[in-house]
Amino acid sequence: MSFVPVELTSEEVAELVDHYGVSLSEPLRFNINLGKDGLVVTRDGEVIGTWVMDENEHPSFIPDGASEPLFFDVFLGSLCQRIEDWLKETGG
Repeated sequence: MSFVPVELTSEEVAELVDHYGVSLSEPLRFNINLGKDGLVVTRDGEVIGTWVMDENEHPSFIPDGASEPLFFDVFLGSLCQRIEDWLKETGG
């Protein structure tokens, strides 16, 4: 599967971030947090990668240092669980 980024206007990005992301200025509530700025952050505040939405509004996770998504999911909660499982498997 090939990853094709979607070009969005700044207004569209702001709308998606407001709809899907969490503010990283607030206390982190979850083990894996998808920030409004596109960062994926653990509850401890460690940045472990980024997240993006594809043209079908499916979220993907790109680990730090990678240029392609490691995996995607249909639901944000499922993506976060997969990221958490991946961290446990890799000793993160």
